[in-house]
Amino acid sequence: MRTKSKEPRTVRPARARTTTSDSPPAAAGATAAPAAGETGGLYAAAQESLDYILQTVGRAGGAVLVQPEEGGEPLRIAVRNAPAPWKGFTENPDHPLRKIARRVLKTGAEEPPDPKLNLAAAIPLLARSSKQGVLLVAGEPFAPPARARLVELAHVAGRTLRISRSMESMQAADKELASLHMIASILSSDLELDDIQKAMLAGVRQIMDCEFGCLILVGDGQAAFERKILGEGSEWMRREVVPMEGSVVAECLRNSRPVRCDDPGTNPRLAAEAERLLGSVPSSYLCAPLRSGDESIGMLDMFNKRGGPFTPYDQELISLLATSMADAIYNKRLILQTKQVNLDLKANREELLNSRNTLRALFDNLPASLYIVDRAYALRAINRSRAQRAASRPNLLVGRCCYEALFHRISPCPDCRVAETLEKGKSTARALRLVETAGDAKEWEISTYPILDEAGAVVQVVLFEEDVTERRHLEANLAQSEKLAAVGQLAAGVAHEINNPLTAVIANAQLMQRSLAPDSEMQESVELILIAGSRAAQVVRNLLDFARKEQYRFDRTEINETIRKTLELVQHEVLSRSIVVKFDPDPDLPRVMASGDHLQGVWLNLILNAFDALSGMPGEIWLTTRVHDREVQVVIEDTGKGIPAEILPRIFEPFFTTKLPGQGTGLGLSVCHQIIKQHGGTILAESEAGHGTRFTVSLPIP
Repeated sequence: MRTKSKEPRTVRPARARTTTSDSPPAAAGATAAPAAGETGGLYAAAQESLDYILQTVGRAGGAVLVQPEEGGEPLRIAVRNAPAPWKGFTENPDHPLRKIARRVLKTGAEEPPDPKLNLAAAIPLLARSSKQGVLLVAGEPFAPPARARLVELAHVAGRTLRISRSMESMQAADKELASLHMIASILSSDLELDDIQKAMLAGVRQIMDCEFGCLILVGDGQAAFERKILGEGSEWMRREVVPMEGSVVAECLRNSRPVRCDDPGTNPRLAAEAERLLGSVPSSYLCAPLRSGDESIGMLDMFNKRGGPFTPYDQELISLLATSMADAIYNKRLILQTKQVNLDLKANREELLNSRNTLRALFDNLPASLYIVDRAYALRAINRSRAQRAASRPNLLVGRCCYEALFHRISPCPDCRVAETLEKGKSTARALRLVETAGDAKEWEISTYPILDEAGAVVQVVLFEEDVTERRHLEANLAQSEKLAAVGQLAAGVAHEINNPLTAVIANAQLMQRSLAPDSEMQESVELILIAGSRAAQVVRNLLDFARKEQYRFDRTEINETIRKTLELVQHEVLSRSIVVKFDPDPDLPRVMASGDHLQGVWLNLILNAFDALSGMPGEIWLTTRVHDREVQVVIEDTGKGIPAEILPRIFEPFFTTKLPGQGTGLGLSVCHQIIKQHGGTILAESEAGHGTRFTVSLPIP
């Protein structure tokens, strides 16, 4: 709101038109001057002051011209019974009477009478030396006493006009204050943007005292504008979207200043557009641009001011209101945009949280070990599986060096591929064999994957550790099974082809032995033939047993009992070799579906192999039964010479043996492997040269 000056600001009258009255002058004896508070505005004060002066001095014709606020041409306010020489002076600025009025306003001094113009007096209307206007009286010149009286009345009229101006200025200020209060109250409400626009336009229309108000809204770079028209009602009379090109609105927006038109009909484009909107040509038009700072929002249009055309003050007032309204609309838009952005941010945040929680759940519940390190090998993230292997929690490990926290080293692991991934930005993979705390060896496959920044540089590395122990065992078993299947088919064919001629050799050797004399020199040779034939026949039987796909009969079997029966069979061998055999059975071992006779053959074969590994020297053999991961496990260990690492993967291959010729066929462990496979179990061998061997047989629990 603008600051008031000490001197009340002059305000434009609500009506600026000529008023002519043919009524006779009032009685000459009237002495009461019109009170300023009863004038009803500047125009009414001028009109009443003129009537009072004419009545008091006994003249019929005259005029009061009011000094404009910004100077320049006098603003005609009131005329009574203008004589013939005055004709046209209200419209023609070059009329002699207008020139006289201008000189009076300029000098502040009276002008002498002019009989040609039928001008009796031209007196300035002064108030505290400020020029308020000019009093023109028609007729014969005044006598000195009457002229003095006229001057005195002119001073009273000047003060009246000044008071009226001050009151109108105060009323205008109150109107401005009311409009700002209206805008503030609307802005403080929770109305939607469209309702705010409607309420503010209704308030401006009421303040401007117009029949119609129009709000035009545009946006940056838009090829069209939105127009909303409001009348006496509370709802929009019309809403439309209009192309910007070639419109009157586009011109007004380019000029970016208020436009006042007292006769819109003289502007064909404006008249046609307004008639299309309102149904008739408007009697008056006033518009102001809606600008908030450098932002052009649109325009504010007013049509048909009640009681007369728009005044310069109306133009000034609508500029103020338009600025306030533009700021209000712009700020409300920003608030709505901010709310929408906040809603979007909230939705995005919830989406990110859901995604984060989902990823975290996947990250933590992966059975494989997963962690992320930066260029300094510091842990940036680690899942629960890897943290449990390190006997800690993820939050306690993040930030620590990976090789220190996970592998208890003071420098990077020797075979670590993190540096390679950081340098080359490529994925890598390597195998690692680790001995766990319980003594079990596990095979791990460790892969690295780069994490790149926006510039494509590697900033972090993902390490994926997968336990492939079981997979390696399955792969080995599968390969072994394939070998056994192939060898079995070959063995079956070879055995059948050899068995028939071998039978003939043994039979003929027996006949020859019977036909020879007991003391014949050939008896020893025949005996050697029979021994060799028997050994060959045993090999053939072993081949047939290995190749035969025998249908096993499974019963609920007590594993501990099958081991005890097997130990009874080798008791003599144990005593003769000074070997200590220790059996540690699990008393709560559940029964399994198995073929007891075949399992006894497996235990016997493994125990005899342990005897051979001790090489006739004293030693120990341990047999242990236990339950592990829904399986019954039988562990047979010895303190023998062990198996070299390079031949350990081949021990289940048919015909592979480290024994001397004549001491073994290499089919024992192959047959054991096949029997355990028929039971749906596994057999694993662990050994280290010079430190004994351990066989672990696992059978499923039904």
